[in-house]
Amino acid sequence: MHAVVGRHNVNLRFQKLGDYSTYFYPDAGLFTLGEEQTDKYWFYAYSRQAQWNNFQYSKDYSTVVDLETFGVYNREVPNQNNFNFRIARSTKASRESALEDGWKTFKIADYFDTVRNKGEITNLESWGNDALIIHHRNALFRTRDKAVLKTDLLSVTLGSGDIFELEPREERPTSEGTGGTQHKFSCRLTEFGYFFIDEEVKKAYLYDGQQLAEVGKGLRNFFLNNLSCKVDNPFLQVATGVEQSIVTAYDQANKRLIISQKAVKNFTVSFDFNKLEWGTAHDFTPEYMFNTRKNLFSFRGNDLYTHNVGDRGKYYGIVYPFYVDFIVNDEAKIQKLLEAIYFFCKVKNSDGSINQRKTITAITIWNDQHCTGKIDLNTNETDSLFIDANVKVVDERWQFDDIKDSVDDPSNLFISSLLTDSRPIISNLRTPIWYDTEPVRGKYFIVRLEYSNIENKEVHLRDVIPSLRASKS
Repeated sequence: MHAVVGRHNVNLRFQKLGDYSTYFYPDAGLFTLGEEQTDKYWFYAYSRQAQWNNFQYSKDYSTVVDLETFGVYNREVPNQNNFNFRIARSTKASRESALEDGWKTFKIADYFDTVRNKGEITNLESWGNDALIIHHRNALFRTRDKAVLKTDLLSVTLGSGDIFELEPREERPTSEGTGGTQHKFSCRLTEFGYFFIDEEVKKAYLYDGQQLAEVGKGLRNFFLNNLSCKVDNPFLQVATGVEQSIVTAYDQANKRLIISQKAVKNFTVSFDFNKLEWGTAHDFTPEYMFNTRKNLFSFRGNDLYTHNVGDRGKYYGIVYPFYVDFIVNDEAKIQKLLEAIYFFCKVKNSDGSINQRKTITAITIWNDQHCTGKIDLNTNETDSLFIDANVKVVDERWQFDDIKDSVDDPSNLFISSLLTDSRPIISNLRTPIWYDTEPVRGKYFIVRLEYSNIENKEVHLRDVIPSLRASKS
């Protein structure tokens, strides 16, 4: 919960009998029993045009002393009213008094002007209780601790305790600036450090208090081609495909940070703090995300969603499949033929038992020359001789060997971009005929194992083992 100060005296609002748009909680219930689908309850998305005044309230109550004097314009006299490089601060809040006693009081001329050659200030973030991160458009600064002189017998602290007594230190200083940000909603302080996006140079950074490091492993080229958004307002009501924002949130349950870009190119990916790499792409694109100490939330439309609960792969009412891409790159300089794929897979029932007859639901194999297309896997769950299974299992090891090239015209694209999940382009695929089939050859292969999530099962995948032999053609 955050303290908010505004010019509106909301305690003077009142309800008008019969006008349900003026009802407010807790004087009115969240909804009227039996009328949940009408406008006769408080928790309702009212029309901004027709019902702009949700609460009966006189606008005179919001009047403030904001009259300004006017004079003759003189271009030779500077008139500055925009301070993009200034930090104004309130008095220190006392721990024994109310919060507003300190943070609403600003002394005259109690401010600090930062450097002007690294862009305007985009974000301010407290670092513990003794330092401040000052984030400019082109660089990142941090206030410095008090100087300490140490001897064999004692230590002497120099300074008055003012965080601006010493000039803030630029992290990774350069003449042009490194590690800036243009999107304050991309900045996120986590237990692993301060994360942010520098959209101008297409990079992501993590600052741990000692070192400012780029964290692009796994998606560096993807960011170069797709990270592009000049607007920084996730609350804009705009059409799909219009630049809006880059937002982040921390997923405590999985120790990862999720970044979502809502622009001409939409995407959502997550950064694994344990492995320090980008490991997962997601199917959902929220309008806004935020987190608490233990939960992750997102908005879509007028609805608030809680993540990491409910059915697996279900986002905003739609069930999406999950997939894992494995790179087969053994003997990278040798042209090879892929004969079979072995993988270890376990599917758990709701009671925790293992279903020995279930596995992933589809497989796709491709490289820069060939593609099998998406192949649905059929398992023999009854030991019947009349079921045409295309995948076999021994213990936990499954085998798939029906690997044939399905590309119709190799000179045209047959795999879509990563923004659309690198799916096979059906219009450039054909159904292989048994007497006219080509094997899948190449120096590398991408093997995608996919599960539909329709049955909402827990799936464990590990160790993809290829069966390869040297190709003579």
